[in-house]
Amino acid sequence: MRIGVHEDLPLQEAYGRVLASDLRATADLPGFRRSTVDGYAVRAKDTFGAGEGLPAILNLVGAVRIGQPAALTLLPGQTAWVPTGAMIPEGADAVVMLEYTETLADLVQISRPAAPGDNVILADEDAACGDLLLPAGQRIGSGEIGLLASLGCTTVRVVRKPRACILSTGDEIVPIDVAPAPGQVRDINLHTITALIKKAGGCVTSAQLRHDDADLLTASLEQAIPVCDLIVLSGGSSVGDRDYTINAINRVGKPGVLIHGIAVKPGKPTVLGNINGIPVIGLPGHPVSAMIAWRLFGDALVAALLGTSPPRRATIRARLSANLSSAPGREDFYRVRLHNIDAGDVLPLAVPVLGKSGLITTMARIDGIIRIPLDSEGFQKGEIVEVEQFD
Repeated sequence: MRIGVHEDLPLQEAYGRVLASDLRATADLPGFRRSTVDGYAVRAKDTFGAGEGLPAILNLVGAVRIGQPAALTLLPGQTAWVPTGAMIPEGADAVVMLEYTETLADLVQISRPAAPGDNVILADEDAACGDLLLPAGQRIGSGEIGLLASLGCTTVRVVRKPRACILSTGDEIVPIDVAPAPGQVRDINLHTITALIKKAGGCVTSAQLRHDDADLLTASLEQAIPVCDLIVLSGGSSVGDRDYTINAINRVGKPGVLIHGIAVKPGKPTVLGNINGIPVIGLPGHPVSAMIAWRLFGDALVAALLGTSPPRRATIRARLSANLSSAPGREDFYRVRLHNIDAGDVLPLAVPVLGKSGLITTMARIDGIIRIPLDSEGFQKGEIVEVEQFD
């Protein structure tokens, strides 16, 4: 597999991408001691014992402007005004909030004692020079963007998005802008798979519709190998005389097909293979089966190409509204809709959305998936189940 190919992007374009190498602090952050409040910088020991009845009285010797260096040093019994974010003068080790002070000419009365470090951010409190801040493989979110900005990173080295080639096969398939004739259907999978690849962090560089022609499919695979990191085929994976996917994969390169058929429903005809180092997924032609099979293998493959961990599925506990059966030795995936999801302490109700794997409308109506394990014969009505959220 072509794992971890790098590219450099402007910081503004790095959101959602994966960091290609470890990021270490090149300097202390924030780099100087600063105040977290509007108030007076003090030597904490000058305020010990201060209270409403007996305030500490300090000499006001100046003020620090925000964005400017603190050009003074506090001596015992002295204080200086500092606004939020301003630099703390030398000699000071705390800041007293304005609310606990009163100014009389060049004197400041302090009615509450301060401890060393109160309302002060240290020069290396955010990060010390050399600290590992972000590891390679970290996905860049808004917080990471802020951290990169704080270090002055105008460009970021990220992992290139894995490039996927989709080949959607079938004599009955037509483009979505064509009115299907009797016996034909529009190409759903090409578009759902494209969306799923993008969601996983990849990009689609080629998406083609191919008829059931062994030579044409073989030629398309040969053209895809040099320019793709992942090949996804849709259709042509069932056992039958007109299913060309298996033969085409094996003809183009080694080792070829590794797995043909998995113990899941829907998604049993899924094919997993490798052509000269390029991973290949053969998805079933039925839209629901294709989406479930991608969920099982596609997201993890894209994550591997990015050098990251597979995504963690968000789950929600719910009470089942009906019996769900399963054959031992096979994982079953049921589509469900959640009712009463905002009902406070009451668990939502998981209502199965039943329908054959060729019915795409069911996927547009669901909130999640219930997975029934290999060794289970199903779940009973009223059981509490884990629903994997689906979007």
